[in-house]
Formats: sequence, C-alpha cells, structure tokens
Amino acid sequence: SRVRIAERLNNTGFADFKVEHVYFYVDTILDAAKVNLYIEILPPKDHAQHRRYELDSIKIYPNYVKGGLDSTLVKKVLRDRVEAFESIHYLNDAFLDKLVLEQPNNWYNRSLETKTVSRLLDIGLFKFVNVKNDVSFSGDSAHISQSILLTPELIQSVSAEVELNNRSGNFFGTGGAVSYKHRNLFGYAENLDITFAGQLETQFDDNVGFINSSDFRVTADLTIPRMLPPLFSLAQNRKYLPRTIISTNYTSQRRVQFYSLQSLTAKYGFRWKPREVVSHEFYPIVLNEVLVKNKSDAFQAILDDDIRLRRSFGDVLIAGLQYKYSITNQIDNNPRRLRYVRATFESAGNVLGLFGGAQDDIPKTVVGIPFAQFSKVTFDIRHYLPIGKADLATRFYIGTGFSYGNSSELPYTEQFVIGGSNSLRAFSLRGLGPGLYEDDPASIDSPLASQFIDRSGDMKIEFNVEYRFPIVSYLKGAVFIDAGNVWLIDNETQPIGNFKFDSFLNQIALGTGLGFRLDFDFFMIRLDIAFPLRSPAFQSDFEWQLSEIDPFSSAWRKDNLKYNLGIGYPF
Repeated sequence: SRVRIAERLNNTGFADFKVEHVYFYVDTILDAAKVNLYIEILPPKDHAQHRRYELDSIKIYPNYVKGGLDSTLVKKVLRDRVEAFESIHYLNDAFLDKLVLEQPNNWYNRSLETKTVSRLLDIGLFKFVNVKNDVSFSGDSAHISQSILLTPELIQSVSAEVELNNRSGNFFGTGGAVSYKHRNLFGYAENLDITFAGQLETQFDDNVGFINSSDFRVTADLTIPRMLPPLFSLAQNRKYLPRTIISTNYTSQRRVQFYSLQSLTAKYGFRWKPREVVSHEFYPIVLNEVLVKNKSDAFQAILDDDIRLRRSFGDVLIAGLQYKYSITNQIDNNPRRLRYVRATFESAGNVLGLFGGAQDDIPKTVVGIPFAQFSKVTFDIRHYLPIGKADLATRFYIGTGFSYGNSSELPYTEQFVIGGSNSLRAFSLRGLGPGLYEDDPASIDSPLASQFIDRSGDMKIEFNVEYRFPIVSYLKGAVFIDAGNVWLIDNETQPIGNFKFDSFLNQIALGTGLGFRLDFDFFMIRLDIAFPLRSPAFQSDFEWQLSEIDPFSSAWRKDNLKYNLGIGYPF
C-alpha cells in the first residue's frame, strides 16, 4: 500500500517522502478480464528527485525550556556523535543514551526517531519531547543534524485529595490522602510514590461515641524502568520500556466497639507494553498478612450468629500471584472517544496447598496463621463517547471468586463490595447485598448494631452510565444512573444471598442523581448527589421507589439523599 511504501522509504533515509508521492493507476484496455497495475513515484515539488539523508549527529538537551538554550551548558559525549548538553545533571548518561535508538553515520530512520520520542515520554521525566532536524548538504550528499529538546517535569511533587460521604442513620464520613512522588530516585528514572491516607466516620447519636470508625493506610510503590532480574527477553527497540514494580501497603482499620484490623501487603512483579494499546502486569509474588485484633464481645456475638462472616473474618495469610491485562482502543486519535478493557486474575494458596489443606474444618497454618486458598477473576469494561460538547461514559464490571482447599470462604479483604462515591453512589460503601439480603430495620435502630452494616459477596456485577456536559467555564455537570449488586456462590448458611441465573436481574439495585464538577484539567473536584430508585426491602424482594420520590420533603431527603465529594471522575 501507499502507507507501507512511504514508511519503508522514511526508514531508509528518505525523510521528506510522503504518501501522496506514491501514485497507482490501472490499465484495462488490453483485456477486460485482466488489469495491469502500475505504480509511479511522483517527484517532490521543490526539486527533481527525492533526497536520501544521512544522520550526522544527535544532540540532546535534557533541561530545555521555552525561549532558547543556555550558552553555559555542559557537554557530555554519550557515544560517537551522540552528545548531551545540560545545565543540571539528574539522569544517568548511560541510561539516557540507551533511550535513544537512532545511530549516527547511518541513513535517517523515521521509525527509530518515533520510538525514541515514545521512550523518552514513557519514563515520565519530561513534559514535552521535541525533535528538530536541521538539513545540510555536503557535495551530492544530504545530511541531518538532529536536536532532541526535553522539557523536564518536576522531579518531586506533593498532591492531596479529600472525600466526604454520608449514609442513613446519621453517619458522616470524611477522608483524605497526601501523596509524595519522586520521578528519578536513583538517577535511572525510578518512580517512587508514597501515599498517606486516612478516613474517619462518625454517627451523630447520644448513645454512641463521636468516632465510629477510622482507617489509616500507607502505600509505597517503586517503579523501575527495566526488568530486575530479566526473567524473559523483551525487544530492546520497543516504544515502551518494561517496568519492575515493588509495592508495599500497610492498613490499620479500627471499628469502635467491634474490632481492629491490620493488613501488611508486599508485591513484586513486572509491567510491560508490547503495543501502544496493550498492557500486561504480572506479579509472581503477592504476600498479604491480615490480623484481626481487639474483638469486642458484641462483635464476637455477631460472628457467632453468622457462620460465613466468622469463617472469613480472622487472621489469614494470602500468598499467591496476580496477572492483569489491559487493552484500549482510541478511535480517530480522539482522547474523548475511548474503549478500555481490563481483566484481572488472582490466585492464592495453591503452592502452600500442595503440602496439605484443611482437615475436619481445621485449616492448615504457616507460622501460626491459616493460609487462604482461592481464585478470582474480574473484568472492567469502559466506553467513552463524545456527543457534541458533552460526553457519554459507561462502565461494566463483573467479578467472581471461589474458595477451596484450605479456605471455606473468601477472606474478608478479598470479597467484593459495592456502593460509595466511585460505585453505586445512591448506596453507602458495603451497604448493599448480598442478593436479597436487607438488614432488619429494628436492629438498625439500635445504635450499636447500626454501626456494623458491612455486606460483601463472592460475585459482583455493576453497570454505570454518566452523561457529562459543560455548564459554564470550569463548571461542568453530570446526570448518572448506577446499577448492580453483590452475591454469594452456593452458600448454605445464607441462601438468600446466592446468585441464580433465573433471578439475579430482579436483584439489581438502581440509583440515580446529579453531579457538579469544577474541572481545571489538571485538577477536578466532584460533588455527586444520588438517591435510590430500586433497593431491597427486609424479608421481601427488591422494590421500586419511584412513587416515594419527594425532593421537597426534608424527611425523604434525610433518608435517601447521598452526598459524595471526591477528586477526579468516578470512572
């Protein structure tokens, strides 16, 4: 085709050759049943023939700023005819040289230039990468001297976010996070992210303490732009560099008058992109220790009454692996027209299970802690479609998990939950499901019992539709509908929560609402106000609430409206 011919010539020195220089014409005069196909290469307009360029030299400017080049730059020779000119040294010379794929003293290669630009952008150190090719002539030969202008990002940065939410029963929650980022920790574009996050929830009631629950989380992620060790070979001339990822997370959760939960997680693995639209993540080592402490008598009574919760809520060691596959299809180079699919597979305990599993319902332990054995699969599918100046965003999520061997239930931290500011916004987080289950209103009226409304399942289905539109300047609006639920899989102790193909559609909760966003491109604050359209009723099926909608009633607003304040879009 014309495109392939142009690309081949661009990669062998003909830098000015374009698709329109290739001309096809068909001759059918000689035989009606046959055609003669001819190809003609049209000459350029400015001279008689196409010139073939040789790449003379490459000059790299890692500290380039708009307005020109500093005359005091220090020159460094990276290799023959490849030089760096910098005012501040922060990126290792050998690593910078490795990012540049082009070879001077060879024919100019457009493909290698494009891949070099992609690699320089991919490491996350530069806002902009611009290539300037200066043409010169020596006798009959044409030459290119190339300059690569790199505009640096901030090496270190701090960001923060805040979230507010509420749920029925006079609960009010607030959370926040502070993140620190270092984009070049050891001089090889290693990316360090550290996040401190916390959340508090309170209930305004005379019979309970002011603080109902608290969560504190510290996360540290180190991303290294190469494979350590190189377990398998990836082509060295790709646009995107493979990554080694080392991640740790510590979470401390305190539910007042119930329990404390501590979780320590460590992950080691790799991320790579064979193509621009495809991404793989593989973590052969995933370790998670969960400890439940300070159980109150009231919480122990809940565990004694709920076999499933008792089996899943305890000390556990999760040791396994994780694999994630992502593919995106950006149509017509329009960032607003996007399709995205993410699939995740997790498995734990299979290696430890080779040495034996539970006997007589007593699980095997490692260093005194029972180990979990399960598998999980999830799919997250999103589609973004521009409609004039507005956008239609949709998300479909489905996931399921199965416990076996040493586990009779999925660990509590691995179960699926629904609701909250990034899910079904008309329902509180962990406030829906499984299946037909709904709390007894009489028990919720009890201040102590109402504090523990945590629901989860072995399976989750969620669907969201959001119409996003501009209002004025930075203020934007949204109208949305959220649907979904969580279910159990063949659970004998709580059959009302089991998933069944012939009835699950009748157990889908629905919520809708309005959203307002202050969108500054680099920063966006979101307020979503939602209320349920269809929800479960105690000892009954799901019920529509359309006839009860009365926004002018303070009682209805108090019982139904959910306010979600967050940073960024929900999906």
